[in-house]
Amino acid sequence: MSSSAFSSLTDKDRVTRRERVFGYLLGPVGGMLINMAVGSYLIVYYTDVLDLTPAWGGLFLTVFPLASKLVSIVTTVWVGRVIDRTSTPHGKARPWLLLATPLMIVSAILAVAVPNAPTVVQLIWVVFTYCLFTDIAFAVWGTAHNLMVPLASRRPEERGPLAVLTNMSTVMFAATVVSLVFPLVVLPAIGADKTAWLTMMVILTAVALPLMLMQYYFTRERVSEQTTASEPEKLKDQYKILFSSRDFVIYVAVSTLYVATMGVRAVSIVYYSNYVLGSYNDGITPTLIQAVGGLPIGLGLLFVWPLAKRFGKRNLTAVGLLLAFVGSLVTLAAPSSLPVVLTGQVIMNLGTVPAAFVFNALLGDILDHIEWKTNRRVDGAAVGVWNVALAVLTALGTATFTFLLGASGEYRAPSFDASTGVTTGFEQTSAVQGAIVFSFAGLGAVMFALLAVALFFVKVERDLPRIQADLARRSGDKQEEPLSPEDEPLRVVPENTSVDSPERTIDAR
Repeated sequence: MSSSAFSSLTDKDRVTRRERVFGYLLGPVGGMLINMAVGSYLIVYYTDVLDLTPAWGGLFLTVFPLASKLVSIVTTVWVGRVIDRTSTPHGKARPWLLLATPLMIVSAILAVAVPNAPTVVQLIWVVFTYCLFTDIAFAVWGTAHNLMVPLASRRPEERGPLAVLTNMSTVMFAATVVSLVFPLVVLPAIGADKTAWLTMMVILTAVALPLMLMQYYFTRERVSEQTTASEPEKLKDQYKILFSSRDFVIYVAVSTLYVATMGVRAVSIVYYSNYVLGSYNDGITPTLIQAVGGLPIGLGLLFVWPLAKRFGKRNLTAVGLLLAFVGSLVTLAAPSSLPVVLTGQVIMNLGTVPAAFVFNALLGDILDHIEWKTNRRVDGAAVGVWNVALAVLTALGTATFTFLLGASGEYRAPSFDASTGVTTGFEQTSAVQGAIVFSFAGLGAVMFALLAVALFFVKVERDLPRIQADLARRSGDKQEEPLSPEDEPLRVVPENTSVDSPERTIDAR
């Protein structure tokens, strides 16, 4: 990694416009696009293409995702530890973005390249490729990716917008393709055809590869370059430091439970559209839910960061989650009525905008607070803990969903006629429909309310200005160093006032 071929293409001390666009807005789309496609539709591939729902009496699709998390726990802890002990001229987390890229590409393709073989062989293949992607490849990439914003800059005015941009890449771009294009165009086209699924994944990874490389080359770890703090030598010391921070514990609990809850919703939306609201793979119903329900996200992006600066990231996220709770209740009031569901999803998505776009900026604030208090950096360990919690909770959510579908033996998979190329769907029982409705809206109603209450115990933003000033003095970082020309903020100067009078100069960025 000492070769200049691996050097970042941004060499400024302040975050530049090019870095924001290519490194944090467009670059992360690649990795998240693959992960979302696999996370949202691999279960559909298992149930509707491979017809694995009856395996082990309906328990296979429940047991093996949970068991695989044992691998995930080991790898995420190891990755976090290795990142904290990595030292290269290009940072400690960024090299792992690059190393994980080919592994994610290959493992995603293998996941849908299941051979035509006896069921036991297919099950072995499924277990191996699922673990390879979710528990190893994405564990490495995801840990490094989640550290890019906290390590990019110490300045809240830079770190906050980077968090918004990174989540825009996930929600506005990757999620748009997965939640709108897939159900409208891709799924109706590929149906239950195994060959078509493999072709789709090859095309998807080919699109993602240059974006993943873009993320590596247009990011920079300024905090790693500036910090004078050291990493604890022993893993138990890192965890002791992390879990002594109440803010960190609450952050991990709230953020992972939120992502896991939205993940269950993402997995269930295809089933909800097919069997509660519409006909099988009509391509219209899920698109309406995602498009109409997602309209507030674009509107919310115009206001979310200014509101977060004014009221605080914690406060805005808590109020948003309460609004999402109300939207979930609206959906549950008439779950089979499309107009009511669309109304509920509009309200819910508006409420989740702060949690989706600004909340993860708190992690950088919390890690800075830990450094200020202990003179230790535990970035990799922190994201490792976050990833372990997320992996376990997501697996529990997915396992519960598949258990509710398959354990009773009532879920009926569609059939694919190879001679005609037609996929035929089936009506589901009321018990199966009830499980789908709970996964889509009921779980969110419970979790959004609980998480909003928990957030009021987070206090890190209260002392942040003093913490940032102290850390800047320790590292010798000058907060008022000149900006590069492309990032110079607008300066509105009253008439007859010298531009050298800082108290009369307004930063109107």
